[in-house]
Amino acid sequence: MHKPLWSDDSSGFTAIELALQNFSYTVLNGHEHTYYYEERKGQDYIQLGTTGGAFTPSDRGFHMDHIMWVSVSEGEPIIINLKLDSLVDKYGKPLLDLNESK
Repeated sequence: MHKPLWSDDSSGFTAIELALQNFSYTVLNGHEHTYYYEERKGQDYIQLGTTGGAFTPSDRGFHMDHIMWVSVSEGEPIIINLKLDSLVDKYGKPLLDLNESK
């Protein structure tokens, strides 16, 4: 989805979450231009960063130009964010610090 509808109670997204309560799912959105991860109702909710667009200051998340690589293994999504200078997991934590060896 483009906008993070789960952050707005008037959006009706609660009804969608209720309908999905017996399923495993991952929610991805854009719009805010800041990377943000939240676990909600035992599921991953991820807001993408700028992905090349303009940075929009926000009170949650952080600025990150990235491409999200999503693959599925054994029915579970594996999410890696590709940055120009590093890789980060779905939580926004670095997997490898390229400056560590310097």
